[in-house]
Amino acid sequence: MRIIVPVDAPEWIEPLAAGLVIILTALIAEATARIVEEPILHHGFRATFRSWGEGIKAAWTGSGVRAGGRGRAGRRAAGAGKALVGVGAVALLAVPVAAGAALVHSPSQTKLQQEIADAEDALREAEAAQESLKAEASRAAQEREKEGDGGNGSEPSGGEADPSEGGSAPPSGDELGLGDPNVLRPEFTEEELAEKLPPSVHGEDINLLGDSVSLSSAPELLKQMPGIRIEAEVGHQLWDAADQLEEMAAKDELRPITVVALGTNGATKDSDWDRILDTLGEDRLLVLVIPHGPPEWVPGVQKQMNALAEEHRDQIVVADWDAASKYVREFAPDKVHPRQNGQQVFAQLIRRTIDERLGVDTAK
Repeated sequence: MRIIVPVDAPEWIEPLAAGLVIILTALIAEATARIVEEPILHHGFRATFRSWGEGIKAAWTGSGVRAGGRGRAGRRAAGAGKALVGVGAVALLAVPVAAGAALVHSPSQTKLQQEIADAEDALREAEAAQESLKAEASRAAQEREKEGDGGNGSEPSGGEADPSEGGSAPPSGDELGLGDPNVLRPEFTEEELAEKLPPSVHGEDINLLGDSVSLSSAPELLKQMPGIRIEAEVGHQLWDAADQLEEMAAKDELRPITVVALGTNGATKDSDWDRILDTLGEDRLLVLVIPHGPPEWVPGVQKQMNALAEEHRDQIVVADWDAASKYVREFAPDKVHPRQNGQQVFAQLIRRTIDERLGVDTAK
């Protein structure tokens, strides 16, 4: 039997609920044996049903069992009829009361859902702030050009140049480089993943495609890598990432580094990986975040990602989230979504993996 409990319920709730179900099942079985099976076995269907009827009638009207009518066996069967009335009355009362209590006390959102919703709000606010800064920088550049101070096409300080305004385009994969192919699966200590670091200089070079794990970690990802573009949604699968990358390519929005942090919601197919590699081409770095969690398909996804990295080590680097998860102090009850320090570990793992591959001094 599978007991369904809220995803953010304490771990002891499920075994407690299972124990209560077992006890309740045993009590119902015992009551059924005494009230139904034994009377029928000893007195037959007709006599038992007649006694039940009299018992129900007596319970309903408040009258006693007819004197001398049934003897000891009759009184027992009639008592069973009264018991049936009592059980039925309790059930009729308990079911709506329990349903009402569940409706009143059940939260509109679980704790995990609320955490993800808050992270999504933070992500949208950060994206809006980033767009505002870009717009402000563009306006400042236009004003300087009008005044004769910005006609050389150089990027204004404090903002990103807009190629349409004469500034330089974002660096391509060739300019940024694919890093050292010998750095395939860098490992980090707990202290390294907990260290406070200055923001990465490569945030605006990164597209990240993920699911609710990335979404819940979005504030920390933005803190570690300002300017990173995060395309993450609850329930996202690898084919969603392949579709998104093709759309980005059509709009010329691909960046030099692409992070794929998927695999906790379902198995991945070779055909989807082929689409992703074809879309990115050979001059962009692909970071594969190895998923962590108990779903039965996760080991297969891990194996597939590791094999893909070995085959394309000149273009792929692995951020082993499954290995780094041992440093996480708390996960949600689903054992998939990190809490407390886990979101920092997740973000810093990705950031340090990229820096290690590119030979960047993380401390600067």
